[in-house]
Amino acid sequence: MNKLFKMHRTPLRFWAVVMALAAVTNPLTRPAQPAQAQTTTPLNCSAAYQIVQTLGNGAKWEMCWEARAGYGYKLNQVTFTPANGTRRLILNTTHVAQLFVPYDDNGPRYHDISYGVNMATLTAAECPGGTLLTNSTLCLVRRPTGYAFNDIAGATQVQGESFAVFGYYSVGNYYYIFQYTFGDDGAIQPAVGASGSLQRFAGTTSTGWPVKNQIGVNHNHRVIWRMDFDLNGNAYNVAEQIDFGGNSTDTRNMTVTPLNTETKSQNDLEGLRFWRVRNTAANNAEGHSISYEIEPSVSDHYRAGEAFTQNDFYATQYNASEILVDDGNGLDSFVNGQAINDLIVWYGVNFHHVPRDEDDVRMPAHFQGFTLRPRDLEAGASNNSNPPTPTPLPTSTPVVATPTSSVPPTATPAPTSTPPPTTIPTLAPTATAAPNQLPSAAITAPGSSWVGGSFTFSANASDPDGSIARVEFYVDGNLVGSDTSAPYSITANISRGSHTLTAKAIDNRGGSRTSNAVSVYRWL
Repeated sequence: MNKLFKMHRTPLRFWAVVMALAAVTNPLTRPAQPAQAQTTTPLNCSAAYQIVQTLGNGAKWEMCWEARAGYGYKLNQVTFTPANGTRRLILNTTHVAQLFVPYDDNGPRYHDISYGVNMATLTAAECPGGTLLTNSTLCLVRRPTGYAFNDIAGATQVQGESFAVFGYYSVGNYYYIFQYTFGDDGAIQPAVGASGSLQRFAGTTSTGWPVKNQIGVNHNHRVIWRMDFDLNGNAYNVAEQIDFGGNSTDTRNMTVTPLNTETKSQNDLEGLRFWRVRNTAANNAEGHSISYEIEPSVSDHYRAGEAFTQNDFYATQYNASEILVDDGNGLDSFVNGQAINDLIVWYGVNFHHVPRDEDDVRMPAHFQGFTLRPRDLEAGASNNSNPPTPTPLPTSTPVVATPTSSVPPTATPAPTSTPPPTTIPTLAPTATAAPNQLPSAAITAPGSSWVGGSFTFSANASDPDGSIARVEFYVDGNLVGSDTSAPYSITANISRGSHTLTAKAIDNRGGSRTSNAVSVYRWL
């Protein structure tokens, strides 16, 4: 096998060291939190970094958020109160822990969560109908979700509602959209979208797809999330794997396996496998353990030489130094047989990107993710326990017979008092913004085509209708550094031989343009 190229601007181990040093004042394990306290514990962040949303059916979500250099942002203290239900902490923290992008031609193997880049600043045009949160790092927007339920017997239907929180993170030619969607039924949908433009054109049709007059190299986007489950508190949380045997028969036997020690596992489509996290000490009104299940959304998987690609689900014991997935054994090394009494779940989703003509010049966003869905959190569905006034179905529907029962119809209950629909004001839809005029970039150094091993790589950049956010510098199509202030310059190092240099200017609205290529040769 050819050597695996690992592309890093700032090595991920550096960030691991930083976080480990920051954790010196914190123990590697945390004291158990009393379950009863989770119904009253306030959010532990300033109002500027709180998200509190009450949806139309009365269900309420509360959480804190914080931007994190190198891996986007974190959500903390994710708490859900079903309509007329019990307020419960669901997740202590959650965030993306790795974005792995290996190419099918055995070329670059990017670890896009390791570049130390901050979240971008959003404009109002990028948050239509929503609200920009503090520093315009994230957008919050409410969205209808369609049918919450459709009750044929009662001839009523109720529409559901959710809200999404998203921002983007730029690496190379890609714009990664980090998004979480929260439903009025208690479901959470983590997702990452990828847009921008194709990073590499090379190779043959055996490892790529013709795009216009070039060949776009096929590649994978593998996203791994870290979820610190504290369902009703961090005590009594246990992961379980649920399998259904007998895929070639008409009988499917369910097996539930508790994962009491650190474990790694793969998706199993034939076995209909899923996982759940349950609190063994907290029950709903029916006496069933409350839980959240991890509902896979699998289109493909990717297995390679990196150990962390061999499995999709990991359950580990909380450790303050285990925050991100590096490019070595990484996540696999976290699984060492420890008993779990404070559960961390890691889950990976893969998307195999085969380029198409539609991806050039601007690539439509494609999303990948999964669902965290409540299982037995309440005795009834949250979006069904206190529904809004139902909308009658059309009386002409032929399949619904007129009820003949002498029992009079139940009167619609008077609306109960609910908290205000949101603590964050909703912006009116913004006017259509003027089209963004793209920036320009031109390489100014090196001035000669002959360079040494280390040389100054600089460029001029300008934007006709805004400002320059940064200039990125590339050698042979690979990102080697960036600069956020003029004069834009880095020190680059290249191997002996011929190389191609380009610089890309990126403006404050995310538009970009790449300079003309410059060929150089290192002779020493």
